[in-house]
Amino acid sequence: EEVGLDAFTGAGVAAFTIGDPAENTGAHFQVIEGDLYDLAGTTLVLAAAKTGLEVYEIAQGVTDVAEGALSSLRADKVIFPNTIKTVGRFALRDNPNVKAIEFADNNPNPISLGQRLAMNASSLASVDFGNNRYDLGTFLFQATAMTEFVLPEGETDVPDGMYYACGQLGGIDLTGITSVGSWAFAGYTLDSTSDNKPDLGDLVIPNTVTSLGQEAFRGSNVTTVVFEEGSTVTGLATSTFRGCDELTSVTLPASLRSIGTNTFDGCRKLTTLVLNSSNPPTLGEGALNGCDALEHIYVPEANVNTYKHATGWSAYADIISAAPAAQAQVQANAEVQAPAALQQPEALAAEFRRKAA
Repeated sequence: EEVGLDAFTGAGVAAFTIGDPAENTGAHFQVIEGDLYDLAGTTLVLAAAKTGLEVYEIAQGVTDVAEGALSSLRADKVIFPNTIKTVGRFALRDNPNVKAIEFADNNPNPISLGQRLAMNASSLASVDFGNNRYDLGTFLFQATAMTEFVLPEGETDVPDGMYYACGQLGGIDLTGITSVGSWAFAGYTLDSTSDNKPDLGDLVIPNTVTSLGQEAFRGSNVTTVVFEEGSTVTGLATSTFRGCDELTSVTLPASLRSIGTNTFDGCRKLTTLVLNSSNPPTLGEGALNGCDALEHIYVPEANVNTYKHATGWSAYADIISAAPAAQAQVQANAEVQAPAALQQPEALAAEFRRKAA
């Protein structure tokens, strides 16, 4: 029912068929330099577990890489030719050796990357997409060693789970991004260890972003969040920042109309929440559960009483107040920085970018 790893190593097999060749049924394969291909030589079915390779370059003319084809490869780097059309799901799954992958420039075809392409490829730290077009699958780099946030040229949507549990991922620049998918930068939700939590630091959500998926940043090591002035985000999805236990302050946009279920649940260090909406956003069940350190909810001065009596927000009436004026903050040595974002969110966003750099 299966052919084991290295089953034909050293056997000198050039081609074989699984099935009944007399009936012309089954699958037909050939072996080229130890690697398994279809008879046409255009689909890489399985790369041999060769040793001592620095670079494994897939041959020009190959159009498809099959599911799991590179999982056993022992090489530091994989280069895909500009004839490639599809890379199957799990192509590099559980590979502990490959550190980098590169796609050759000027591919005339859009390249389809299958879901969980490099899931648990524990050494994978960099990807060069080249100047090609892509159809991106979900959870592409789940639990890899990726250190930088990269997307193909011209791509503005971050797919679901793209950097899920990438514990070595540093601060991210979302400039030009329009949407962030569910679980895109989340850490493992059932594991509290820090080695699977993206270290996002001070996070700026640019005003180009129109939507954040559920659990987009759940369990990540984000410390502050600021939505840029002019943001059009109207809602925070379920558990967007749930379990971000290093998060200390959040500045939300004037466009916000709803905060989803468990959005900030378990953000135990959250002390300051700044809301710029004139009308109180609806507050989902458990949205602020476990935020035991919450001291300040700052809202527009003209709407303080509205917030204090609004459904959900009334439970926090004692800590709801108008944000101090920026000048008053300077005189007070800026003991609490988040309220300034109500007056000058763009300036604070720029400062966060400077610190991240």
